[in-house]
Amino acid sequence: MTFKTGAELVEEARQRIEEISPSATRAIHQAAEDVVFLDVREPNEWNLG
Repeated sequence: MTFKTGAELVEEARQRIEEISPSATRAIHQAAEDVVFLDVREPNEWNLG
């Protein structure tokens, strides 16, 4: 059994998700009430804003 590297897992995830800008995020949030945002930043990233 072979395991994927962290880089391989990240690349697979990036192929399946869409990253959007902060302004696009704000527009989606204001336009729809049924949107859920999941903040996955690390504590140090959160502290940076």
